[in-house]
Amino acid sequence: MPSDTARSGAARPLGHLRVLELTVNMPGPFCATVLADLGARVTKVEPPGGDPLRFAPGAFASVNRGKRSIVLDLKVAAAQDLARRLAAGSDIVLEGWRPGVAARLGVDYATLAQHNPALVYCSIPGSALRARGAAGQRTTSITWRWRVTWGCRRWSRAGRGRRRC
Repeated sequence: MPSDTARSGAARPLGHLRVLELTVNMPGPFCATVLADLGARVTKVEPPGGDPLRFAPGAFASVNRGKRSIVLDLKVAAAQDLARRLAAGSDIVLEGWRPGVAARLGVDYATLAQHNPALVYCSIPGSALRARGAAGQRTTSITWRWRVTWGCRRWSRAGRGRRRC
């Protein structure tokens, strides 16, 4: 197999990174695609039945190019163990569930960092969820912040007078 340098004609800046992607739909896969475009080796974990975006083939292909894919039912202990082993060999883990789901599936930061202390863990829930984090701090999703900053300027950060654009 030719190296990244041989394929592109230049060294790829993230060619030394391994990414485990535990996301579906658009936000997480888009982030992982940018990393893959820059040379990272991305392994996408899909649920049984595949990523729901597979039903929109053009959209799926646009945000899942350059990745390897594996189907794992993370509700099964053996699949959780395999996901933890994949994370142990990764530099970055991307997950896109509601708060608390990763912990329930055994792939949260606290669990994965026991096997890989240098792990970079990025949570990208794709909806405007607001919750309390483990230490009681307020957390919001990247999508909500994007809407406030770029999309819909009528959203109030304090939550009063929230109107959809």
